[in-house]
Amino acid sequence: MVGEMRDLETISLVLTLAETGHLILATMHTHETIHAISRIVDSFPSEQQQQVYIQLSMVLEGVITQQLVPINEGDRRLLSCEVMRPNTAIRNLIRERQLQQVYSVLQTGQSDGMITMNESLRQIYDLGFIDYETALNRSPRPKDLMNLLGANVAAVA
Repeated sequence: MVGEMRDLETISLVLTLAETGHLILATMHTHETIHAISRIVDSFPSEQQQQVYIQLSMVLEGVITQQLVPINEGDRRLLSCEVMRPNTAIRNLIRERQLQQVYSVLQTGQSDGMITMNESLRQIYDLGFIDYETALNRSPRPKDLMNLLGANVAAVA
């Protein structure tokens, strides 16, 4: 267990251990699963980044991004999360450095156990635990969430 991957030395060690078959659980502060991959790769010098993409595509088993969202009642909070489970498509996109396309695979990956942060926020909004403004404020992609909630982007923006 690695408490926080903040520096190149720690991240490099985590990748090496994962390549040798060790199960590594590590934390990193990011808003989306895709940003976690970017932060890992960007911590390496540019001449090593292609190799890191390849390593990640082979060893990554999952990324969970989570936040505790204040709900409408009192001082309580509710978990909202994004889950990425690298399937063949995601592994190929990581290897090919096509991270901007990973989000669309996340959106369609429910059968593989994946969920976007926006879908998680939509679910707790639909259940009445949070209001529209809270959902938008907690979303990493507010315009996409507006579309999910059926709102007119032009009217709210």
